[in-house]
Amino acid sequence: MFGFFYGDNMAKEDISRRVTEMLMPFLEENGLDIYKVEYKKEGPSWVLRVSLDKPADAESEYVSIDDCEKVNVWLSGMLDENDIIERSYNLEVCSAGLDRELIKDPSASGDPNGKKTQTSGNRGRKKLKKDTE
Repeated sequence: MFGFFYGDNMAKEDISRRVTEMLMPFLEENGLDIYKVEYKKEGPSWVLRVSLDKPADAESEYVSIDDCEKVNVWLSGMLDENDIIERSYNLEVCSAGLDRELIKDPSASGDPNGKKTQTSGNRGRKKLKKDTE
C-alpha cells in the first residue's frame, strides 16, 4: 500500500515522518491526532513511540486506553505489512498525558493543545486555561 523500503541506515526522522504519514488518515477517521512520533534507541533496544492527542474540536479532550489499543493494533498491522523498519523495535502507543511538554510553536497557529493561552508578566511564561466557551 505505501511501498516503503529502507535499508539499515535509515534516518530516525524519516521513519517518524513516514509513520506520521501512514497514521494521519486513520487517526482523523477516529477523532484522534498525533502529538509526537519518536523512533529512537533506548538502551540496547529501538523504540517507536507514538503519542496521541485529541483535536481541539473533539467531543472528549482525553485519549482513552481503548483509543491507544485501537491505534496500536492498526499500526502494528500496517508496519508488518509495509515493513518500513528493518531492525527489531518495540511499538508503544500512548496518550500525550497532562504533563506533556509544548513542542509546537504556539505563536504559529495558537496553542498546540487547543487551549487558550494567557501570557503573564512572569518572564514570558504562558499559563494554559481550559477553553470554557
